[in-house]
Amino acid sequence: MPEHPLRIVILGGGFAGLACAQRLERLLHDSSSGGLKINGRDVQLILIARDNYFNFQPLLADVVGGSIEPRHVVSPLRRLLPLTDVRQCEIESIDLKNRRVNFYPADQRAIPPIDADHLVLALGQATDFSRIPGMAEHALALKNLGDALRIRNHVVSRLEEATLEESEDERRRLLTFVVVGAGFSGVEVAGQINDLASDALRSYPRLTKNDRRPFRVIVIQKSDRILQQLDPDLSSFALQCLKQRGIEIKLSQGVAAVKTGGLRLDDGEEIKAATMIATVGNTIHPLLAHLPLKRRGNRIEVLPTLEMADFKGVWASGDCAAVPSPQDGWAPEMAQFAVREGRLLADNLIAAMKNRTLKKFSYKSMGQLASLGHHQAVAQVFSLRFGGIAAWWLWRTVYLFKLPGIDRRLRVLFDWTLDLLFSRDIVKLNVSPTSAVSRAHYEAGETIFKTGDPSQTFYIVEKGTVELLEADAQGRSQTIAQLGPGSHLGERSLIAKNPHALTARAATAIDLLTIHRADFTALANNLPPLRQAIEEALRRWEKSPKNPNPLP
Repeated sequence: MPEHPLRIVILGGGFAGLACAQRLERLLHDSSSGGLKINGRDVQLILIARDNYFNFQPLLADVVGGSIEPRHVVSPLRRLLPLTDVRQCEIESIDLKNRRVNFYPADQRAIPPIDADHLVLALGQATDFSRIPGMAEHALALKNLGDALRIRNHVVSRLEEATLEESEDERRRLLTFVVVGAGFSGVEVAGQINDLASDALRSYPRLTKNDRRPFRVIVIQKSDRILQQLDPDLSSFALQCLKQRGIEIKLSQGVAAVKTGGLRLDDGEEIKAATMIATVGNTIHPLLAHLPLKRRGNRIEVLPTLEMADFKGVWASGDCAAVPSPQDGWAPEMAQFAVREGRLLADNLIAAMKNRTLKKFSYKSMGQLASLGHHQAVAQVFSLRFGGIAAWWLWRTVYLFKLPGIDRRLRVLFDWTLDLLFSRDIVKLNVSPTSAVSRAHYEAGETIFKTGDPSQTFYIVEKGTVELLEADAQGRSQTIAQLGPGSHLGERSLIAKNPHALTARAATAIDLLTIHRADFTALANNLPPLRQAIEEALRRWEKSPKNPNPLP
């Protein structure tokens, strides 16, 4: 029997995961077979990501400001990785000891887990706003393309609402935009919102009738200067540039609480605002949080070779990994470092499979760039420090060439050219679902979910009959209960966070109301009468002699 292909599984399609996969494709490509090989053995390269595209995060602020079309800052992973088995899935759990990954696709079907010969963790970090009361409920994040679109739509919506508002105080609140955090993302998105609002005012004459600048953009920074990663002189230059553009900067201030109408600072100052954007609050990825790994802050520690010390065949890179660096002590969480880590990891993977010596990570930053809006930026390139329009031109040039794909570069270049010639687009694209509660229809005989499927949805029978089935000792399905209109199913598995114990099938044509797990959990946790009713229904079911089986 032929050997099974050597399997490399990469979790995450960000800078590190993409760089690792691209380098592996280049180094392992076998021209005779068209596939991937090492030492004469076939290699199966699998990349699992939540989205089927690579998100070029440095340009998200330009999407917010409307100077770039949203789709132009993302690139299809399948086009970037033609020799890789790309799978768009939600990862459910990771077994480091066995290098096994459990995951499920968008339709929530149960599919077999993947076992890897080498497992690469490149999941990045998650966002956690829970440390500040009200932040999670009322602040907008900026991590992906969806966030950028949401912020842009939100800003345009506030402009539209303000034109209809008669109260001056309420209009001022609607037109106050607060950005929490003055790192690269915070400063860049503040500059872009300022440019978007300034440009959009031409189309809102009612707003400028009594005030040429009726809006406010406020940046709140807990430390004593913005852009702390840069030289203090550049930081001061950026501060003055933002202030000249009318952006308010509050230094040495933290946010005590966020509420519907605004936020309260640590010193007690109240800011009335309808828009709060948070670019702080990074935390360890939830899939890694409970694994037996040594952590350094929000990252998991790895060896200088990017291996996990206690798990053979497991590697990590990118923002989720704390990588020792001889220059910086620990490699910073920056895209240029993530790319180099991903490439080195690919080299070391190949070296490990060929029983060669692994290399240690060593990289010195070439510099950093930050856009300030209105054709202004700051640049720190090796020993050079400068700002202004030259830095802005360099910022655009560097990121244009770092954007993967010649087609995407041309599209962004065209967008930026149009931005110089015409006003910014103020169209609001409503991409939000009309309701958190969805509906589903099944014909008689169709399966809603099977035993072992991940539990992701709470179902309410609106019309028709659902039958619950269980497999007997011979594997034959038998009906153990039927549920009619007003009945519900799926709640036990959701509460227990277990796969479905039974199979649910439409006995007749049925209409269902469906609520996703996150919404159901929020309702059950915060509405005690609902949770009590569900728990009571579960107890009645379990005590019934007709229904000795668990609910699905």
